[in-house]
Amino acid sequence: APAISIDNVTSSAGKTVEVNIALKNNPGILGASFTLSYSEELTLISAQKGEALSSLTYTAPGELSNPCRFGWDGVDESDADGVVLTLTFKVPDNAKQGDSYAINISYDNGSIFDNSMNAINFSIESGSIKIPEYVSGDLNDDGIINMQDVVLLRRHIIGGYNVVINDLAADVNRDGLLNMQDVVLIRRYIVGGYGVELK
Repeated sequence: APAISIDNVTSSAGKTVEVNIALKNNPGILGASFTLSYSEELTLISAQKGEALSSLTYTAPGELSNPCRFGWDGVDESDADGVVLTLTFKVPDNAKQGDSYAINISYDNGSIFDNSMNAINFSIESGSIKIPEYVSGDLNDDGIINMQDVVLLRRHIIGGYNVVINDLAADVNRDGLLNMQDVVLIRRYIVGGYGVELK
């Protein structure tokens, strides 16, 4: 069945994050409009059109308020699947582990239609931005803080190693930076005797 889905993504306090809205099983759209709403704690910074309905004329809202509406229309219908909008949100500075911020869309009956002006019904899969639970210092989320975490962080900082780490867990002194101070703090925590607490 035709569906509109919103990404579920993770982020951290004060960061900006992209969230895609995508079409699946698009039977052919000549015109569409829908309303975006989201948790009041989030700030919508931008909304860039995707490729899925690129053959249609896109009308962005005059102001990115909450809620806001987006529209597409054209001469020939588009049956492309994929991303229709990429939203950029700022996560609140006071976000905490376990917080979740909802992102929803809705549309009025008949506001998505085909070339014959027949309404198309789409199911909607809402999305969210979540602040994941993590253990400070456990960069690879394996449940253990050890020298692998130290090496991963050093390689991440220096670059060129193509490593994937949990950025939230890596900033062990909560200064908003990933640097050699974090490396030293994790190493001292592992060997002990330094009185280090990972925040």
